[in-house]
Amino acid sequence: MTQDAIFRLSPEELALAMSMVGNADVAKGLLVSQFGVMDAAQMQERLFAAGHSLIAKSLLSVDTASGQTHLDEALSAAASALCKADFTIRFSRGEKGLSNTLPIIMPRASCCGA
Repeated sequence: MTQDAIFRLSPEELALAMSMVGNADVAKGLLVSQFGVMDAAQMQERLFAAGHSLIAKSLLSVDTASGQTHLDEALSAAASALCKADFTIRFSRGEKGLSNTLPIIMPRASCCGA
């Protein structure tokens, strides 16, 4: 039996993973949907911090000799699958005046009998 991978990622971490698997446009859309329109410098800063966070979680590694990065295989597969979704569902949770919103991206075939 294989164990399912469970990821707890920030929107920025997920966007970086999506970008690393070749879907920069989907990654940008995710960030814009969460934080609004931002300039290139702001986006780069968020993704840079997300990279450090993924490294700390051992989900991203950097070969210091070549400068190449390697995304965890399971995270890479998950990010690729999420980028191929037909639509998204948004989940929000509010608590004491604070709001936490997460888009959950689902392929059409996994929902509603489509």
